[in-house]
Amino acid sequence: MGFFDSMFGKKEEYPPLDVNSGTMELIKAMQTPLEKFCQDTDDTLELIPTAETAYVFLGTPPKRFAITWIDKDGTIHNFKSLSEQKGVSDMKLQRLIGELGNAYRDSIKDDRFSTTLGGKELTVTQSDTLATNLKRVIEEATA
Repeated sequence: MGFFDSMFGKKEEYPPLDVNSGTMELIKAMQTPLEKFCQDTDDTLELIPTAETAYVFLGTPPKRFAITWIDKDGTIHNFKSLSEQKGVSDMKLQRLIGELGNAYRDSIKDDRFSTTLGGKELTVTQSDTLATNLKRVIEEATA
């Protein structure tokens, strides 16, 4: 059965996120925009919350994914909006997406949990290293 699960992409099961954890406090600080985003999105989601930004992988990283980040004020960003606002070229975006995939691969062993937001179950990754790498790649895109 395990062989077929990996072939057909069975969803990984993670323990529930402790409602009293520091990570849950970060989520609660941005709860309204995160819940709305979750309600408006049909994709599989993986959340990496920080004090200033919540990074959200959509799809199945590190291979097929998109990324969105939500600022503390509720502003939602993605590479499409970067391209439109900052004129970031498609070639640069493709390179940055590759870097994001590598950052995700480097975080595979980090702690992951499950929680529900906006009626949707999602994965929450506790990784300062991943958050730092995501921030670096995104800042590079806007430079």
